[in-house]
Amino acid sequence: MTDTYYGYSKEVHELAKTYIERDIYGNASYMVEDFLKHNTEAPFLAEAGFCYDNIENLYAFDLESIEYFLSDHLTDEEMEIMLEQPFDEREAKAEELGYEPDPQEIYEWYLISEWLFYQLRDLEQPVLKTDYGFFWGRTATGQAMIMDGTFQKIAEQFVD
Repeated sequence: MTDTYYGYSKEVHELAKTYIERDIYGNASYMVEDFLKHNTEAPFLAEAGFCYDNIENLYAFDLESIEYFLSDHLTDEEMEIMLEQPFDEREAKAEELGYEPDPQEIYEWYLISEWLFYQLRDLEQPVLKTDYGFFWGRTATGQAMIMDGTFQKIAEQFVD
C-alpha cells in the first residue's frame, strides 16, 4: 500500500509543503486590496505595479467555460466539429463570437518568492508583480493551502 496525501504521493506532498514554508512570506491581503483600491488617489501605487491591469491570469480561459459558451452560439453540427479542434482554436472562436470570461475571485493575497511567482503564473494562478515584490492571488479559502492541490502540481514537475 502506498502512502497518499490528498491524492498525491508522499514525496510530492512533502515537496509541496516545502514550497509553502519556504516561498510564501506572509499574508498581504489587506495591503494589496487597499493598494489596488486606492491607486487612483495615490498614483505612485499604480506606478509601482498595484493596478488591476497588471494582475496576470486574472481571467481564466478554461475549457469548460469556453465549451459552454460555444454550445450557446453554434449549431450542433458546428459544435461537433469545434470539439475536434485544439483548445487554442476553440478559444479563438469563442473570442471571435464575443466571449469574455469572468475574473477569477481572489480571496487572499500572499507575498511570495520570485521563483514561486513564475511557477504559479505558469499554472495560470492570478499573480501580481510590483516594485514591492511578488504576490499570489489565492482563489480558494477556508482550508489549508496544502489541500488546494496547487503546490502539488508544482512539485509533480520536479519529482521523477
